[in-house]
Amino acid sequence: MGQVRSGILGAAALSAGALAFAGAPPAEFIEILGQMHPEYRAVVGEVRPGTTRHHPAGVAAGLVRSGGRDPLDLRDAPRAGAGVHNDIIVYDGAFREGGGDAWRRLIVDHEFFHALHLAHGVEAPAVDFGDEGVNRDYYEALAWGYNLQRAGDNSYPGLEGIAWRRMEARCVEHRDQFKLWLQREHRVAWEHYGRFFGDLCGPATR
Repeated sequence: MGQVRSGILGAAALSAGALAFAGAPPAEFIEILGQMHPEYRAVVGEVRPGTTRHHPAGVAAGLVRSGGRDPLDLRDAPRAGAGVHNDIIVYDGAFREGGGDAWRRLIVDHEFFHALHLAHGVEAPAVDFGDEGVNRDYYEALAWGYNLQRAGDNSYPGLEGIAWRRMEARCVEHRDQFKLWLQREHRVAWEHYGRFFGDLCGPATR
């Protein structure tokens, strides 16, 4: 079982005030998570509030190792391995800045995908590339791509067009940064990893 040195695997705000939760964040987060993915306990240990009311800049929620407290602390970085359980940290302030039900569902789903991915629950491998920024680009590109696919299936009813475009932009940005690094450092490896992306990020047409 390995640790993913990513700094943070989680949902960053796509714009100021974009993410909001009413009520106690962990309780509502868990409720939505259970509705969307009744099997979530197979890969998620605990869902807990951040240690401060106000979230780190741009961070609404993040994945940490079991018992971890800070998604930005590499010592609390999530683990990877078949069947591993990681915890989700939810920041109260980020969920009180404005937003709606669609955003809530999207962010919950984003964190679930990270947990599922690290537990070897998706086709794309859980890999540590030895570079924090590269790891983040790889994992976030796949997670935002997952969100885009789910949005296309109407998993986040009412999601606005501007949100689609921002998700697509994030997906493309992370994918392209990862691709540039991989082609520079391990050119032939893109033939392997590129197949997990395909047209995952899609064109920004909405």
